[in-house]
Amino acid sequence: MSQRQATIVLTGLLAVGMLTGCRREEGIRVYQAPKEPMQTLPAVNKVPAQMLAAMVIRDGKAWYFKVLGPQTAIAPHEAAFHRFLESVRFEGDNPTWTLPDGWQARPGSDTRFATIVLGEGAAPQLSVIPLGIPPQMAENIEQYVLANVNRWRRQVSLPPIDQAELDKQAVRMEVDGAQATIVSLKGVVGSDGVHAPPSIGGSATGPNPHRPAAPLTFDVPDGWQRQPPTPGALVTFTAGAEAAATTITITALGGDGGGLLPNVNRWRRQLQLEPLEEDELDAALQAVTVDGQAAHLVELLGPEDGEPRRAMLGAIVPIDGQTWFFKLTGEAASAEREKARFRAFVQSVQFTASNGTEHGE
Repeated sequence: MSQRQATIVLTGLLAVGMLTGCRREEGIRVYQAPKEPMQTLPAVNKVPAQMLAAMVIRDGKAWYFKVLGPQTAIAPHEAAFHRFLESVRFEGDNPTWTLPDGWQARPGSDTRFATIVLGEGAAPQLSVIPLGIPPQMAENIEQYVLANVNRWRRQVSLPPIDQAELDKQAVRMEVDGAQATIVSLKGVVGSDGVHAPPSIGGSATGPNPHRPAAPLTFDVPDGWQRQPPTPGALVTFTAGAEAAATTITITALGGDGGGLLPNVNRWRRQLQLEPLEEDELDAALQAVTVDGQAAHLVELLGPEDGEPRRAMLGAIVPIDGQTWFFKLTGEAASAEREKARFRAFVQSVQFTASNGTEHGE
């Protein structure tokens, strides 16, 4: 393992030596021991998968409607998916809809506005997620849509396409007066149900669109428990007693991930906090360095009258045409107990190139 270690400069950071022990665990690859060659994980068997996805552009925001699962589970719902989208209506800022027979609504969570289960038991789940459109992309919505469709295609191991091919494959419709792009993508995912992380290089028009996903390693603090894969998160941990456990996730998006201010405000809304204005953003961020990359850290504390009061810690790391998000959420007291461990966890992150060398070397 390289002697170079990333350093995070954080106000109030406890010395790592004061923490309980950590275990080194793989993100995409794992170091077995210091000074030994990095070992790649065994290849994952691939199984047929299908994604139904739609992007509705409205008032400077993109609403994502997406479901991914085995082809045999998704294909029977394709017609119902289109009927569902046709029923969507916006009341103020938020959408309403009519659910097809057998579909069941569930509460949203984290980044989700809503979750919809396409049947009983372990049926596939459709997520509804709003994201602000980055200002630099607002003047070229076609490019923004194409970049997101190519991100979805990578998730089912399909190659990127250009605008002309997207025009052939996509279904266009109006959803309550807003432009919508709908795709049905058939490919493969890992046999454990986890799709590959987004690849470095962003959209098909960016650099190295076919480069493999960014390998990632990190130290896991004692007491953190790895959880089964969850939609949208590449890695999920919990910490603390079950009733008051904090959740730690790692996610990645292409490009700037929707923009720094929209992501911070999305997190603020999750804690029932008012959004920030552009000129207030710098004061809310801490400058950090993660594996030599300039990054940002944000600490959020929900309203005092919250039952329970909640808190969030998030690190946003742009690297090689992607943005990585490391986030801890939970009740304020339990989040405070895990704060130093979370910071040490982020400090331990190392990105490595596909040839087994560390990123940046």
